[in-house]
Amino acid sequence: MKILSGFRNLSMKIQLIVFFLAVGVIPLGIAAWLSYSGADAALNEAESQASDSLEKQTFSQLVALRDVKKQQVEQYFSEREGDMGVLVETVATLRSEALKKLSALRQERKNQIERYLDTLVVDMDVFARSEDVATLYDELVKYHKDTDTKADGPYDVSTDEYKRIWEEHGRNILKYYEDTGVYDVFMICAHHGHVMYSCAQEVDLGTNVAHGPYKDSGLAKLWRNVKEVDGRAIVDFEPYAPSNGDPAAFVGTPIRDDNGEIKGMMVVQIPLDNINEIMGRRD
Repeated sequence: MKILSGFRNLSMKIQLIVFFLAVGVIPLGIAAWLSYSGADAALNEAESQASDSLEKQTFSQLVALRDVKKQQVEQYFSEREGDMGVLVETVATLRSEALKKLSALRQERKNQIERYLDTLVVDMDVFARSEDVATLYDELVKYHKDTDTKADGPYDVSTDEYKRIWEEHGRNILKYYEDTGVYDVFMICAHHGHVMYSCAQEVDLGTNVAHGPYKDSGLAKLWRNVKEVDGRAIVDFEPYAPSNGDPAAFVGTPIRDDNGEIKGMMVVQIPLDNINEIMGRRD
């Protein structure tokens, strides 16, 4: 109220000047305030747009980088897949070649062993029909009767007479034994199973393969097989106690009388060393 009272006391000139200043300054202030408010809003709008633009640009760059990495990873695994395919084909080829070589080697070893056994059997068949074998076997049978050997008992090989027979009539059998390199050569009674002769003279000499301690051995099986087939027979490798439990195989052929009947048999113990030597060849 005091301001209005004071304003009325001013001269007309002053009042007009104040009025005109008010009329000019107030709109100018309002315009300035409006201008400032608009500029601030515009600035805020600009900042918001700039932020949105930067965010979109950054996101686009991240998407592009992700796509590049994805492509690189896919390419890497595609290349490794190709490498694995090549490796699998290489391994398959090597495996096929190795199997072919092993198959050929196995067949060659089989052929070599068969040739060795065929030669051994042929030599044995020929020698079993020789006069040397017939004479030795007849002497052993005569000794069998003279000593009254029991059918289910052992064959006495401890006497001086037996030693004389072994040394005098077994000389050519020993030569065959040494020349062929077999492990042992036996003469066995076909009727009772007495082991009447052995070049190696191990603990099986003099035993009875039908009733004695080795009735279940490979030699006993061979004796029974020759009788059953009435001809040559073979028994595969299995541990043989008289030969320190080492694997032994046997092949036997009949010794026949004048009527063609089996009176005895000649048996060869196949040497494991010869088979191992064939299997171990590197050529």
